Amino acid sequence: MNEDELLQLYGMEPDKEQRESIRRLLQQEMENQKIEDHEVLKLLCIMLFAIGNVEDTELIWQAKRKNQDAGSYIDVQLLCGAGVEETIVYLEKKGRRTSA
Repeated sequence: MNEDELLQLYGMEPDKEQRESIRRLLQQEMENQKIEDHEVLKLLCIMLFAIGNVEDTELIWQAKRKNQDAGSYIDVQLLCGAGVEETIVYLEKKGRRTSA
């Protein structure tokens, strides 16, 4: 699926009900090692950011860490779709180190 198809299907601000479908597509995109263009990967992360569920922080981080190019494509700000404070609290509860 390309960016245009994703935008037609979900829009830039998808509904919360579409979250699981977007998560599955992101997981598939991360697993596909043949993809060199990371626009779809980034768009899926933006969609999860727009939904704003704090549990997606780790999945977006995994996408960012897929490889060096993905790390450059995916902005760190996309980790905080639920808000900075909520994300910090979530990561601290999960035992992840954070620095504000």
